[in-house]
Amino acid sequence: MKKKIALGTALTALGALVFAASPALAVSTYPTLPAGSKLIAIDCDDDGYQMWDMDMSTGDSTPIGTPTVLPNGGTCAPSGFVSPVDGKAYFIDWGNANDLATVDLETGVSTKIATLNGAVAVSCGIFADGAGNAYSVTGSTLYSLNLETGATTLIGDTQLDDQCAYAINPVDGKLYWFTETGTNSADVYTVDLTTAAATLVTPALDLTAVGGWYNWNPDALAFDSNGIAWLQDDSCTGPQYNSGSNACGIEPINLTTGEVWAPQAWPNDKTLTVVPSNGDSDSKGYFYTMGLLYVPAEPEPDLPDTGMNASLIAAIGGLLAVAGVVVFVVGRRRSA
Repeated sequence: MKKKIALGTALTALGALVFAASPALAVSTYPTLPAGSKLIAIDCDDDGYQMWDMDMSTGDSTPIGTPTVLPNGGTCAPSGFVSPVDGKAYFIDWGNANDLATVDLETGVSTKIATLNGAVAVSCGIFADGAGNAYSVTGSTLYSLNLETGATTLIGDTQLDDQCAYAINPVDGKLYWFTETGTNSADVYTVDLTTAAATLVTPALDLTAVGGWYNWNPDALAFDSNGIAWLQDDSCTGPQYNSGSNACGIEPINLTTGEVWAPQAWPNDKTLTVVPSNGDSDSKGYFYTMGLLYVPAEPEPDLPDTGMNASLIAAIGGLLAVAGVVVFVVGRRRSA
């Protein structure tokens, strides 16, 4: 009987360890960014491209360095990405031309690469897959993007409503496209990166927490490493809006369950002690953004090569664990 109880206890403990290691997210829990990662907002209220490191539980934002006014005179930008290949942050500079640029996320300094050219010279947002292949969208049409020349090449027409809210989920590698269409005016699609064919995602989004479809207005999107979508909702509603600000919240979304959480992050300048009064947004300390950049955590450094085979280490560890169990059982029998 004691053996059965001991075995049951061991299996229960093992099950608890396996469950604890599962990456599944609790549906009812407001998500947090993975440890060590950041979500950057690109300011559309000020000259240049002020980058802000946001606390996603409050919206309190810390300015990153000093922005650069690029030659095309742009003051706003759609969502961009950090390349998994070279680690650089890329975005589109909206001005009298659409310029492809990088931004240093330590200093805030932007550098023009090239003016968009080729199949189309305008963009409502860019993103990249896990191999670093870049893409751009104009209207309902998907293009590939050359990060060295700014050249765009037609892939195909998705036939979807364009809200500038699309990004690739690093968990499954799929491109997700948020719209204002469908029964709840909140349909989400996946888009094939080779053909631009669109497929409706189910379940449908539940917009109860954000007041229903009538104030839904997706405008910028970024996925974190857990596959949670962070959406800038351009409906601009909530206590900040009602108090006179045009600030818009950023809402986390679980596409597996369709759950949309009410925003806790209303981007605001946390460094201000005296808030200026040069506009609705600035007068409240909030700022408006149409561009998001997700910055994943730095990878763990590789352990030094000791010359010992990893499978051998695992095998030795297993033998030691078995030996420990045997010693424990023998000790129990002797004391019985």
